[in-house]
Amino acid sequence: MRRNQEVAAGVLVTGTVRQLRVSLVSEPNVSDEEKLSWLMFGHGPDGAGLGQRQAMAGAASALLGTTGGKRIIKDLGIDEFSIGTSDSGLPDDQQVVKVGKAISDSFALGYEQSLTSAASIVKITWQLSRRWQLVLRTGSPEATKESLLEFARRLDAAQALLLPGGFSNGDEPDGSGKYITAFLRSPLAADALGRLLDQRDGLALGICNGFQALVKLGLLPHGAITAPAKHSPTLTFNRIGRHQSGLVRTKIVSNRSPWLMLAEADAVYTVPVSHGEGRFLCPPDLLESLAASGQIAARYVDEQGNPTMDVRSNPNGSDAAVEAITSPDGRILGKMGHSERIGTGLYQNVPGRFDLRLFESLVRYYS
Repeated sequence: MRRNQEVAAGVLVTGTVRQLRVSLVSEPNVSDEEKLSWLMFGHGPDGAGLGQRQAMAGAASALLGTTGGKRIIKDLGIDEFSIGTSDSGLPDDQQVVKVGKAISDSFALGYEQSLTSAASIVKITWQLSRRWQLVLRTGSPEATKESLLEFARRLDAAQALLLPGGFSNGDEPDGSGKYITAFLRSPLAADALGRLLDQRDGLALGICNGFQALVKLGLLPHGAITAPAKHSPTLTFNRIGRHQSGLVRTKIVSNRSPWLMLAEADAVYTVPVSHGEGRFLCPPDLLESLAASGQIAARYVDEQGNPTMDVRSNPNGSDAAVEAITSPDGRILGKMGHSERIGTGLYQNVPGRFDLRLFESLVRYYS
């Protein structure tokens, strides 16, 4: 039973091992639709929209007609519904409702709600390859710690860290770089990142929101995690005041970074951009120092290959048209353009060079 709420709701399992009977129960007694709503979400169906209320009604009727309660509830569009012990970090003595949905062949979402407390967990599983997967859990201190431990364990077995772009809640109210930053500033993650960069000659790459995180951490441009300071460089809202998406030209002004060892210096590459907070701001004296030391890796340029502040070529209004910077030794690279968006059949009708050969450079560096 899930108690300590207006309607205590739970699942009653009766019958034999060969033929289980699953029913929903509540105190006080309410409709099956309401029982399932209180059980899964901690509130009645009146607290949800019309679509969710209809889905809950369909789920209740589907659940009560199944053996063991584990059949797919198609009306909810989910792939798993089960009752049992947690497999995502909630205490072993708690029974939980588990709901799961495969978003694609490689990406799945899961949700667990305790039946004896208000504890809950959201689980995200990303199948990176046949042998590698990334699992993130949030919703309880235990789940957060487990995610951090798993991240640290995997980073200790890696040679490089890539932080890709990606929206979080539609990037409202700010870009997801702040979430990445908070995660990586935790001692477990920060220590693992330090071991990668300081002890094992590791590399790090941040693209778009990942670039934001590296700057907010201080890894760019300093090469080490630092405390935020008033005059630190940052990435903020585009000068135009809205999201920008399109193709722009960037010139490689320094290829000292291992990530750019196969890119041609002074060459212009076309790169896709998609961001609302890509404007690089930096104090003039530090900006001058970065240019002198070769830490400015790429700039937005016009059709003649000249750095520009024109919004048609510099989509965010970055100071000195900066698109990418590196750490002092070049092993950490951050860039706003999505140079990872490379694949067969892309950009067929667009002139220009697209492939910076970032990952080929990574392999070459360690070969």
